[in-house]
Amino acid sequence: MYTLILPNAAHMTEFVGGLNGDCVETAMAVACGIARGAPANAESILAIVHSMQAEGISSANGETTINAAHDWLVQQGYAIVAYVPYAEQFGGDWLALLRQHAGYHPIVLNVANGQALVDVETGIADEPRLHYHGLAVVGRQEDGYICADGDNHEVMDRFQIYPASTIEAAQPCGMIVLGMNAHPIALPASGGTAIPDGWHDDGETLTAPNGVPVIHGFRDWVLSHAWNPDDWPLVPEYHTEDVGNDGTHGGGAQQEFRYSALGWTPASKDPFPLWIGSMWRQSQDRLAAAQQQIATLKQQITTMPQATAPLTTQQEADLAAMAALRKAVLSH
Repeated sequence: MYTLILPNAAHMTEFVGGLNGDCVETAMAVACGIARGAPANAESILAIVHSMQAEGISSANGETTINAAHDWLVQQGYAIVAYVPYAEQFGGDWLALLRQHAGYHPIVLNVANGQALVDVETGIADEPRLHYHGLAVVGRQEDGYICADGDNHEVMDRFQIYPASTIEAAQPCGMIVLGMNAHPIALPASGGTAIPDGWHDDGETLTAPNGVPVIHGFRDWVLSHAWNPDDWPLVPEYHTEDVGNDGTHGGGAQQEFRYSALGWTPASKDPFPLWIGSMWRQSQDRLAAAQQQIATLKQQITTMPQATAPLTTQQEADLAAMAALRKAVLSH
């Protein structure tokens, strides 16, 4: 049996600090621990819960939504590879996303019928009458997807294995796929600022280790969020008529980084994160379309008949004179 599991994956119970509704934050802590290279523990779960509670997006019992989880992760500087917001009918092909990313990226999965989750190897099920529930997908093997399910009774002893049929019965209703960040990302102090390690700021320009500057609102965004020090800007801020490359935002400013991108428009007033994966996919699609068009044009050129203009009377006379001259020279 093959096993593909992400490094630094942890299986943690959601029942920490007197909470019993923090399943999404527990899955987030597992996924974030993988992303930053530091396995989740009870303290990291509580740190996320308390941070989200301070922002009013988590209840006193730790209950939150997949949409709020996505917004918090973006705010904290985590790279988002794919995101499907909450919907009773999953807004995409959940199985295709799992096949593509399980074992390669940490995944936070939201389901509407948690009581259907039964470990295929142990027969241990989540609690009866469990409905909306969050869990982390950390890998896969031949008999199913490797999950850290904070509600399962054996989660502190082992990962849970859920085949696709079990996940389908649990009714997926949202998903977040995280990128892999190279360094731990600390929670920022409320209202505070922090210069990423190795960067320099002179009060107006924030400069990354590669020398590329970050200015204006983008500078403010980086300083006010827990920014990954390795997420260097690739280019300086620039104007574009299509922020995000998707035709939805209009003109404004944009800047791409190694793991993320920021955009700004007059309508938005404040900077906002862009979906770097969507931007890359759109660029690839446009490149493929352009290459296909070039190939078509080349084919048309090779099959195009060569047009030859008829010789004029003068050209024919000149050619005859040149031929006669050549013959006379050769005869001597």
